[in-house]
Amino acid sequence: PFKFGIGLILVGAGFFALILGAPTQGLTPALFVILLYAFHSAAELCFSPIGLSSMTRLSVKSMTGLMMGTWFLATAAGNFLAGLIAQATGGEGAGSAQVLEVYGRIGWFAMGIGVVVLLVAPFVNKLMHLDTMGAADEHALAGDAAIGEPAAAGVDTTDEQKPRR
Repeated sequence: PFKFGIGLILVGAGFFALILGAPTQGLTPALFVILLYAFHSAAELCFSPIGLSSMTRLSVKSMTGLMMGTWFLATAAGNFLAGLIAQATGGEGAGSAQVLEVYGRIGWFAMGIGVVVLLVAPFVNKLMHLDTMGAADEHALAGDAAIGEPAAAGVDTTDEQKPRR
């Protein structure tokens, strides 16, 4: 959860980079667009690999596929939200004040939610029981010793075992 908070703050910083570059006669200098891409790319690196890994590590074995599908559905919802943001800026012919107001609202909202996520991250980490993710048999979330579901991919894996730590 901590990296999700950092990612949200980086998203907000990207929108503020565009706002900083706005007072230049209506043309945003390339430096501010590069900053936007840098902040948003760093935020994506905080979201995507960690989120997908969390979906597979923390879900019940029989629901891993459903959880991964839910993760990708959330990505689709984010793309829909991006379309709503584009619509809110007014598209072509919109005044720069309207666009900057929308970007400012999104920036503050993302940063505010990011700070809240950072504040609750220690409590959420305790609820995730990450200390039980070891390989020992006595841990409830350690997983099965089998490599995969037997014959799920047309290959019988019943004789194969994960290496013990």
